Amino acid sequence: QTAAAKEMLLAMLKESTEKRWSSKAYFGLARIAVLDKDPETGFKLFETTLETATDPQIKAWSHYYLGRLHELASEPDEAQKQLEAALATVGISPRAKQLTEQALADLKKKRQ
Repeated sequence: QTAAAKEMLLAMLKESTEKRWSSKAYFGLARIAVLDKDPETGFKLFETTLETATDPQIKAWSHYYLGRLHELASEPDEAQKQLEAALATVGISPRAKQLTEQALADLKKKRQ
């Protein structure tokens, strides 16, 4: 199921020179990597997304997912930094804000 989406996103990367499309493709590939239980590739692709993203929602969601991946990797300091970066993103969607605030609160509880 993810193979077709992955193929389409890779084609999009090859064909487009616009950063906004590249960042969306990288974001989609990062999400697929996580769904395919490949967090290492997910880390790299979310970081690449942040390097190319101009859309604030893509940025916020990338920070959110990086925060969650760092949390799963038992790296609470980096997780907190990423979640705080998501919240600091101007233009964050209400849903991303809600999930990020909850993840940050949960992370802080675990650290007490």
